[in-house]
Amino acid sequence: MSHKNYLYLFAGLLLTALGSVAAINCYVDPLWLFGHSNRHNNVQTGFDERQQKSNRLHFGDTPYDALLLGSSRSTYINQNDFTGLRVFNYAVSGMRPEEYAPYIAYAELQRGQPFATVFIGVDFFGSNKKYGGRAAPAEQFFRVAGRPFYRLESVLSFETLRKSLENMKKSGQSCDCYRRDNVKLMLEYTGEQKAELVQKDLSIFRKHIYGPDYTYDESLSATWRGLRERFPKSRFVVFTTPISAPLLLALVECGRWPDYERWMRVMVEAFGSVHDFMGINAITLDLSNYQDASHFYPPIGTLIARSLTEAQAPLAGFGQQVTRDNLEQHLRTQKMQIDAVVSKGN
Repeated sequence: MSHKNYLYLFAGLLLTALGSVAAINCYVDPLWLFGHSNRHNNVQTGFDERQQKSNRLHFGDTPYDALLLGSSRSTYINQNDFTGLRVFNYAVSGMRPEEYAPYIAYAELQRGQPFATVFIGVDFFGSNKKYGGRAAPAEQFFRVAGRPFYRLESVLSFETLRKSLENMKKSGQSCDCYRRDNVKLMLEYTGEQKAELVQKDLSIFRKHIYGPDYTYDESLSATWRGLRERFPKSRFVVFTTPISAPLLLALVECGRWPDYERWMRVMVEAFGSVHDFMGINAITLDLSNYQDASHFYPPIGTLIARSLTEAQAPLAGFGQQVTRDNLEQHLRTQKMQIDAVVSKGN
């Protein structure tokens, strides 16, 4: 075989390999660059939620009139459960308050106009200035989505291929993953596994989040005020994400209750009202509603979404609207309920 034929053979094999990689990556689409669905991409691992969800907004249709932001807890709220609104769930794991503004701005840019409503699921751990690492700057993900040849680079990538094969392997299985329509599923564990996860979660929060290194983030007031000023045409609906009763008790045991009260006061002052799903109630007392000590199962997310968008009474004290008028009484009532549980336990 001549050198020219070897070259043709090599080029043919290379093109065939690249073509196969591109075909699989396009078909499964783990980076959410396209809009198609099939039986091999009905499971999507959230390996890079900030990039994946930004890609969905950049390359897909944006028939949304509302936005949901928050941490991993809020990712489990079904965006289709908000009555009367078309919501895009832009929540991602570990999202912190300072990230809200750039993600709202980017979503607005893709939509071409402000959102009528912005839901924000706030977490008390976000008040700890020292908690955890910081994600890459939001603009980095937006720049990637907007690169001229980003789609082509991604479908020809062997790293993308690895993610595609992972998704195909998990297709049809129970897992912590997304459906193709940006609805997140949660893996259910056995009683023994869950008990272990709860204790692990409690230990992490006691040591690293509510522990002695906790420092209240003094910039929160400015952050909330900045959101209202930067997005004056959007109505902000702020709600607290409901941690389990054992984790709330750990918060108090670690001496964080004064910080919690301050956190609530600052938010109510900034937004006028906060829908509070924390506290001691039928939902938070029942660990069958949680995967661990802090992440509630999707059906609880449904209760939250409907409570925020339907005119209905709170379920067993789950979802109190707190305003400037009832804030202090609400905090006193919460503390009394906590003290009652502690006394009963002793």
